[in-house]
Amino acid sequence: KALSEMARVLKKGGQLIGCTYIKGAYGPTDFVVNLVLARKGWFNPPFYTKEKLEDALKRDYRHVEVSGEKAIAEFKCTK
Repeated sequence: KALSEMARVLKKGGQLIGCTYIKGAYGPTDFVVNLVLARKGWFNPPFYTKEKLEDALKRDYRHVEVSGEKAIAEFKCTK
């Protein structure tokens, strides 16, 4: 919902640049996110795989770049 809301308020041609946790990419990070950070409310599901993040962004943006290593993905989208 948050990704769609950001797209809604962004002007045509505007860019969204950010980073997020990627589920399943690095076991130790998955462990910390699920057992500590999510329980404290610091990270909130849904958690995306890199592919699912890219699919979610492509629903609202015309140009999407997703990159990253291990459990962090960086993205740059143009509306």
